Amino acid sequence: MLSPSKGSRALLRHINQIMLQPSTASERLKKIVVQIAQTMVAEVCSVYISSPTGKLELIATEGLKENAIGKASLVIGEGLVGLIAKEAKPVAVDDAPNHPEFKFLPNIGEEPYKAFLGVPILRSGQTLGVLVIQNRVRQDYKEEDIEALEIIAHILSDLIINDPTISTDKVAAADPLMSRAMHLKGSVISTGIGIGQVVLHQQRVAVTKRIAEDIDYETTRLKAAVHDMRDSIDKVLERTERSLQGESAEIMQSIKMFAYDKGWYQRMNDAIQQGLTAEAAVEQVQSDARARLLRNPDAILADRLHDLEDLTNRMLRRLMGLPIDALYRTMPDNPVLVARHMGPAELLDYTGQNLAGVIVEDGSHSSHVAIVARALGIPSISQLPSVTDLVEDGDAIILDGQEGDVHIRPTEHIIQCYEEQFKNECLIREKYSKIAQEKALTKDGVSLRLMMNAGLLVDMGQLFSAGAEGVGLFRTEFQYMIAQHLPRIEDQVRNYATILDMAGEKPVVFRTLDIGGDKRLSYIPHPEEENPALGLRAIRLSLQAPAIFRKQIRSLLRAAGGRHLNLMFPMVSDISEFHDAKKLVEREFNYLTRRGHAMPRRIHYGVMLEVPSLLFVLDELCKEIDFLSIGSNDLMQFFFAIDRDNHAVSNLFDIISHAPLRALRSIVQACEKHNVNLSFCGEVGSDPVALLALMSIGIREISMSSRAIGRAKYIIQNTDISQIEQIVLPILSSSALKNDDLREKLSELLPENL
Repeated sequence: MLSPSKGSRALLRHINQIMLQPSTASERLKKIVVQIAQTMVAEVCSVYISSPTGKLELIATEGLKENAIGKASLVIGEGLVGLIAKEAKPVAVDDAPNHPEFKFLPNIGEEPYKAFLGVPILRSGQTLGVLVIQNRVRQDYKEEDIEALEIIAHILSDLIINDPTISTDKVAAADPLMSRAMHLKGSVISTGIGIGQVVLHQQRVAVTKRIAEDIDYETTRLKAAVHDMRDSIDKVLERTERSLQGESAEIMQSIKMFAYDKGWYQRMNDAIQQGLTAEAAVEQVQSDARARLLRNPDAILADRLHDLEDLTNRMLRRLMGLPIDALYRTMPDNPVLVARHMGPAELLDYTGQNLAGVIVEDGSHSSHVAIVARALGIPSISQLPSVTDLVEDGDAIILDGQEGDVHIRPTEHIIQCYEEQFKNECLIREKYSKIAQEKALTKDGVSLRLMMNAGLLVDMGQLFSAGAEGVGLFRTEFQYMIAQHLPRIEDQVRNYATILDMAGEKPVVFRTLDIGGDKRLSYIPHPEEENPALGLRAIRLSLQAPAIFRKQIRSLLRAAGGRHLNLMFPMVSDISEFHDAKKLVEREFNYLTRRGHAMPRRIHYGVMLEVPSLLFVLDELCKEIDFLSIGSNDLMQFFFAIDRDNHAVSNLFDIISHAPLRALRSIVQACEKHNVNLSFCGEVGSDPVALLALMSIGIREISMSSRAIGRAKYIIQNTDISQIEQIVLPILSSSALKNDDLREKLSELLPENL
């Protein structure tokens, strides 16, 4: 077989010479497979590519029957070739016909061959085809054989991509859609409307030279690019620590760990030793990572791979002679950033550019870039496959961060509609920003407390400008979600102390870790669960993994030294869980006191009511706690047994109906009876009609997003509670009216010009 390094480099030079010859793609591919077979001492070398029909077609071979070219094909996932294409991983076996995935294709002359080695032909993580070598005699293919074939496959991807005579569904051809208006539907990760021009985040940088002429020179170039990339990350970290008061630094620290990862650097260096240029080596490692991302549904792994691609993109720009940061070209007035994927560091590169919006092909609501986008208040949409292939720099684009709509090259009518909507939004926002500083007092003199939800330090900057009376819910898990490893106690203490300092005299309710379910941490083992929402999460996980919980409690106690600490436990389903959690807090309190740490003047204990079982022990629970917070999102989901994100049944999820309002009314009455402070948390509180309903049943404290507070105060100031009580309370004691009637009657009481 092929000897390492020198042999593979010689083969690459031969292939490069063939690719430069003035002949058809078919003729060049034929010469290439012959060259590979001769150099790698293989009796068969074949190339399969992905066709528009979704099949893998044999387009070139040395050793199999020539008349099979263009006729023999396999479905993706079928046979060993199909398996390679599906999983984007090499397959090496010494007896292919006896492999369980082997698929026999008649009339191609494959019968005599035993040994099989195949690798995917990748570009940007997409499988363009499969490169295969075979031998009659059983053979144990070595790691260097696989690496050499992968390098060759990477070179072949250029031929497949750039030659218009090769038909493949992965190759971008001239497309009339690129000039048409298009409407796409995605998933909202940050609300708002963005109107502007497309800025492709990863402008298509073409690697023009792939074959190395001087290995030592390419190694030196890689080393320099890695050094500059690390330096750029350090500078972003310094900048974001100042501008975002340390929050993005947590994300950046996890990315920095990748930047200094020796294994990653070694893989790129190995590719150079096989004969690639530095930029081709970086691109190949990036493409391999992308392939794994596309085929792995793990959101945590996706975040890590996005972070890794952030770094490789920086190096590619450096190696191609472009500034290493993302901002290397003139920006339009209202840029809408469009990216296949994006790391949080890359988004932070654009701070100060007045981004009108962000669109990413993949990414979840809890991904790193989503957290940063919301913190920066940038309208953002994700889950738009291939959107980067449908736009060009400078295209007009509109994103609707309320509905998840994206309009590419919109018609004049669409533009006018959204511009009018945007102007109205700006005027309304200005009106609400003034009202936000006023009191939440109804027309008949009833006072309400409007609190703010938060989860990042940057959110705290909105506390006073939003007119919130405090933070009714601080989601402490975000600090853990953006970290690569369990945050150190000192880091947590500093983070919590800063939050309390920024709040001043205003109260902050810290919800202890609510991880598990859809919020898993890569550094904490978690069992696979059929129904994670009902599984090991929140306080259940904290009590089963007390070491992590105790570190958080210890950090909160130290940060709140000399102050009041409002501590709330999530997902409590039984009073015993509250008792167990409180005992752990008291244990840490005593531990720190013995060691001379200043402790909180008082700890106020609370529970987030999210599990319906607590509705039946409210009297007993209220005797134990200082405050109660209704977690409306989970409570209503469990109350109705409806997944609110499942469009098939989400229409049945309605808090403006008899059963949930009666349940909420019973909570209000229990808290009034025992003099327990009650607050209501969740997106429902931002719904104008729901706000009226909540006021009518006696809820006087609501925690919501900072942006919703101004409008909520406007509604409160223009509402007479006695009037809505006269409508709602009689209805709750009778089932004579339908839910629609209740919503309609409340809608009629809303003030105009909302």
